[in-house]
Amino acid sequence: MRKTKKVGAVFLLVFTVFIAAAVAITLSSYDIISGVPTWNELLPGVGKTSGAPAVAAGEAQVHFVDCWQGDCAVLLAEDQVTVIDTGPGKYKYSTLQYIRDLGVEKIDNLILTHPHEDHIGGAQLLIESFEIGNVYMARPAAGKEPTTAVYLNLLTAIRDKGLTIAQPPVGGEISAGPFTLQILAPNQTYEEPNNDSIVLRAVYGQTSFLFTGDAEREAESDVLERFAQRVDCDVLKAGHHGSSTSSTDAFVAAASPQYAVISCGAGNSYGHPSGKTLETYAKYKVTVLRTDLSGSIVFTTDGTTLSYQTQEDAA
Repeated sequence: MRKTKKVGAVFLLVFTVFIAAAVAITLSSYDIISGVPTWNELLPGVGKTSGAPAVAAGEAQVHFVDCWQGDCAVLLAEDQVTVIDTGPGKYKYSTLQYIRDLGVEKIDNLILTHPHEDHIGGAQLLIESFEIGNVYMARPAAGKEPTTAVYLNLLTAIRDKGLTIAQPPVGGEISAGPFTLQILAPNQTYEEPNNDSIVLRAVYGQTSFLFTGDAEREAESDVLERFAQRVDCDVLKAGHHGSSTSSTDAFVAAASPQYAVISCGAGNSYGHPSGKTLETYAKYKVTVLRTDLSGSIVFTTDGTTLSYQTQEDAA
């Protein structure tokens, strides 16, 4: 009788462990157990390479890299590589792989528009992975220096690589091979850090691309007041991921772009892009391209003509 009870107890224990394991596996598939990654997190859905060919002689490419809810652009021409922002840390490895797949071995200019994580999260990895020529960042105002780990680790990586930080000359220019980078902001110190973004216009022949970081209404207004004749562009990287805080009517009218690129993540919690922003672009008959819908977007120009291909098209 005692032996029967003992066997029954062992069976009950084994059965209980089996049920617990089955429940754990089921719950993990719904991401209920903290720290267990979901399948979606492990799939290479974000940052897939565009399959873009090497840049032909006399041509330039501008890649708007799909890095989910963040910004990263790569300018390629005549063996010169300029990277503007690096996307968030969550997707830093896919961003790194995208740039490697372009055949990049050296980044001549790394420009970080402002120190928010969705713009600098991948910068440390790029600095550690590539030879770097110049690093450009706007210096924060005294008392407003960021204290986030991602920012402090970035400064450490810059120092450990033996690099220094160059201050972008507002009103001046940076040479990036055949690209001329005209620096249009920041024009003052702002309360809102997004407005401290470096705004630059990249000119190649008769074509131009306007990069605005996360600049909002106040910064856009200051750019128009000081550089109204320089904002005209063929391609506008929409400010602040298409938020209603940016892309004002006056700014879009002055820029008069043929295309606007909105870099944002599918289903992001911020509601980007704003319906109001999309209405503004529609008002001025601007073709809107979005990384959340089309993946990475690649523009190719010979300085006169301009064409583009999306990751969706290349698939």
